[in-house]
Amino acid sequence: MAVRLMDLNVAEVDALVKQGGVAVGRPASWPQGVDTSGDPAAYPPHDSKHSTEQSPLFVISGRKNPAGLVFHHDDQGCHLPWSDLVRLGSSVSVRCVVFEPNIDGLGAGDEHHQPPWKRLLKMIGPERHEIWTIFLMACAAGLLSISAPLAAQQLVRAVTFGGVFQPIIVLSVILLGLLSLLGAFQVLKIYIAEVIQRRLFTRITADLAWRLPRVREEEWQHHDGQELVNRFLEVVTVQKVVSSLLVDGLAIILATIVGMTLMAFYHPFLLGYDLILIVLLSLIILTMGRGGVRTSIDESENKYATLAWFEELVRVPGIFRTPEGAALAWQRSDALCTKYLNARQDHFAIVLRQYIALAVLQAVAATGLLSLGGYLVLREQLTLGQLVAAELIVATIVGSFLKLGKHLEEWFDLMASVNKLGHMFDLPVNHQRGVLLPERPEPIAIQMRNVSRGHPPAAGQWVPPNLTCDVPPGSSLAIFDSHPEQRSEILSQLSGEPVDLRGTIEFDGLPLGDLRRDLVRSQVALVRDPAILTASIAANVHLHRPGVSDQAVKRRLEDVGLMDRVEGLPDGIQTELPARGYPLSSTEQMQLMLARAMAGNPRLLLIDGWLDGLPDNLRQRLLGVLLAPDRTWTTVITTSRHDIASLCDQTIEMDNAEPRALRAPRQPSLPMTKSV
Repeated sequence: MAVRLMDLNVAEVDALVKQGGVAVGRPASWPQGVDTSGDPAAYPPHDSKHSTEQSPLFVISGRKNPAGLVFHHDDQGCHLPWSDLVRLGSSVSVRCVVFEPNIDGLGAGDEHHQPPWKRLLKMIGPERHEIWTIFLMACAAGLLSISAPLAAQQLVRAVTFGGVFQPIIVLSVILLGLLSLLGAFQVLKIYIAEVIQRRLFTRITADLAWRLPRVREEEWQHHDGQELVNRFLEVVTVQKVVSSLLVDGLAIILATIVGMTLMAFYHPFLLGYDLILIVLLSLIILTMGRGGVRTSIDESENKYATLAWFEELVRVPGIFRTPEGAALAWQRSDALCTKYLNARQDHFAIVLRQYIALAVLQAVAATGLLSLGGYLVLREQLTLGQLVAAELIVATIVGSFLKLGKHLEEWFDLMASVNKLGHMFDLPVNHQRGVLLPERPEPIAIQMRNVSRGHPPAAGQWVPPNLTCDVPPGSSLAIFDSHPEQRSEILSQLSGEPVDLRGTIEFDGLPLGDLRRDLVRSQVALVRDPAILTASIAANVHLHRPGVSDQAVKRRLEDVGLMDRVEGLPDGIQTELPARGYPLSSTEQMQLMLARAMAGNPRLLLIDGWLDGLPDNLRQRLLGVLLAPDRTWTTVITTSRHDIASLCDQTIEMDNAEPRALRAPRQPSLPMTKSV
């Protein structure tokens, strides 16, 4: 991208940036002014009159340790650290700066699929300050939690050595204050955990909102997108379990540590008791819980397999309305349910054995301390008050054992949920790199040289010819072809989609393969299949694009002959459409797609064969709009009808051994202005 931008002069770079609405700034202000959350952007200096063709080009990567790659006019690059770039300030005439953010987000990076615990750390990493605050509060709460056992110890001593009531009142007031402070810490922890929950939801939503529109097209050939995004609901499990572990799980661990530490000061035997208890707890957690994460993931996968099957039942309901189809639906559902129950049984076996072990340890720990404490009291090595305090501490510890089992089960569920979310985060995305396609008022000029399929044909398969032609800006080209796959591949390539084609295609003299795909798509409109948003008809046309008003929506609906139909609906252009487009017919949905494409005033408009099946009167009306003399776009139409091809300025026949121009191209009259 950096070297290609050197091909543009300063005026073109300035125009591109201004059209894109990108802020400009001097190098000295980069650390404060650079937005590294979006796509790469070009930043010229404030005063471009000091920039020349010999000025260096800066490429800055928005990563943890950013460095600039400086390209001079001879394309010889050198790396400079961020501090050196800042020191350059305005002393160097900067021609253009390209900021490329770090877009790894919550993805696995170089790893194929991260372990869930690693991804969890990445998710909660930005909340480390809040987590540290919760940890400190949990430590304070752990210290305050021993106030009740210590108060009981002092109460026993006061009752034993005298019947004065005043110390009991003082002790009660102090205990009330400490327990109130403990409650305040607990409320603060809950509040901070709630803030973390909201931020987790926001961060995951933002990552997916950025990632999903940029997923590589070929990935959707291997994944069911609708089934995949259902896993977003796992974010609720992540929120709840993270909050529970931070508030309750951490409190249990720290209260246990503080209580055991206090008991260790009472007698060396109690220190040994603490060590044995820690070892047994570790064995239960680490050994008896082995395989819990794997079985939890298996359970989750079977759950989503069942959900995917139910989506199939709804997507193609006609298949299952016959007796045989209904039987298939039942049999498949039963098989998936059985697989889920087996996976759940395997997972619960691990959870159950941990619960059983913790329950046994709870009984043994309470009985053991009572026996050991009684023995030490009889030997006068432990006071009665210390025994009461130790019993209260152990009662709290062993009472939390079963709660610990619940948190262990939550941990397994958390790992499964993070793993499911990870499948979305690991979808490879298109990195928006390449030459910036200038946004000009005139239509795009196309040059195609020896364009053909990049993969070899199968045995006996028809071999498409190479395509070579020039399409002047504002003209129209018809690709006459009876093989829909071939012509669709060409239009897909022209629209900026990655297609395995050989040869070269240029837009305005720039190689299409070197251009940024997103900027190509912003200036090219492909009308192929219905793509209805669950929104109003107006929203389906304007797509919230700036500059597309309601008046423009109505004008384009009128152009495609759909306005009368829309006005006949109860809510007019504000009628809400479901994903299937009802109440519009399939033909009306394609008219809506054409209105959407024209409303964006593209520089290149691609029509992929769907005009062939329209009624004659509607087809003639749409062709009149597409090929109007005052149109602001270059038009490319694929068709298998000679009457459609004959209306275009240039026609290429692909069914012959070589493409044959059926008519020489006419020089179009370009419009002076671009309609809004």
